Amino acid sequence: MREMKIGIVGLGLIGGSLARAFSYLGYQVYGIDTNSQYVELAYREKVIVNNHSDLNLLTSCDVVFLATPPETTLQLIPALNFLKPETIITDTVSIKGEIMQTAREKLNNAKNFIGGHPLTGMERGGYQAGHRFLFENSYYFLIPGPDAPEDTVTKLKGLLEKIGALVIVSDVTTHDRITAQLSHLPHAIAYSLCRMCQKEEDNELLMKLAAGGFRDLTRIAASSPELWSEILLYNREEVAKSIDLFIGELLTLKNLLMAGNKNEISAFLKEGQEFRTNLNQNGKGYLLPLYDLTANIPDRPGMLAKVTGLLARFNINIKDIEILKAREGDGGVLKLSFATFEERQKAFSLLEKEGYRPVLR
Repeated sequence: MREMKIGIVGLGLIGGSLARAFSYLGYQVYGIDTNSQYVELAYREKVIVNNHSDLNLLTSCDVVFLATPPETTLQLIPALNFLKPETIITDTVSIKGEIMQTAREKLNNAKNFIGGHPLTGMERGGYQAGHRFLFENSYYFLIPGPDAPEDTVTKLKGLLEKIGALVIVSDVTTHDRITAQLSHLPHAIAYSLCRMCQKEEDNELLMKLAAGGFRDLTRIAASSPELWSEILLYNREEVAKSIDLFIGELLTLKNLLMAGNKNEISAFLKEGQEFRTNLNQNGKGYLLPLYDLTANIPDRPGMLAKVTGLLARFNINIKDIEILKAREGDGGVLKLSFATFEERQKAFSLLEKEGYRPVLR
């Protein structure tokens, strides 16, 4: 049986990571990008089989991923009618309404277009930022059209599961509403909060003191404004609804504060706390829950490797790692995240025994 050929248009963080993941599994991958450097790097690393960029290379592909920003994706869809009728086409944009409508109107074989949205990524972009593990244990939305063949959806779902993705098959309305509340609105809030602080009279002092919770809350404001302006624009109706709901919550809290009723304020906060606590416990949220701890490490060469090496010897997998503070000559605080409660407890015991003073978070 002929090996499946995969085409990827856009070799940035998402597309480059898809190319690496599929290439590692032995698939023949064709990569297209307007940035010739990305194509050259991917070819040199033997991630893709072509050393030049041309949409016509996709002619023989069985599956084509459009890993491009919203506006570029909308422009590309009508240009793909030269593909084989049976070619599966999918995208990676986090808005689906506009994408699916364009596919229905502009593609000859629209039934083979399946909307996609990987719920993963980083603040950094570009081919160099990608890696083949980006989709492991990450949720990945698939949005088939109403007349999409079941075997086509099954085929794409199976392909994504091979690179470790946790596939959720959903519909346009549900996807756009959920992503507005759990991704698009948080980005809008993070950018707005940073704008508010930028206008503070003591801006320089505020920037020096901003840390901890503020940095965690606004981390996503480091993402590309160009990309996020497109995402917010093309899901504007759902984002606007979410903004109104959020404003309503803030106004409720404001009124409680002005009324001075501590018990009612506490009840308001506890409702939010309850949702956040359940999100960690049941693991059914937008992202997989992680179990965190922090540890103090001395400021000496090799200490980070020593800590990670210790956990590796006992087969404990670190899902995420972050240096929260780095004080020259005094060490820093290392935040480690694990996939399971048991792994975190085991890591805690090992680090405590070695004198790293771990703290559960």
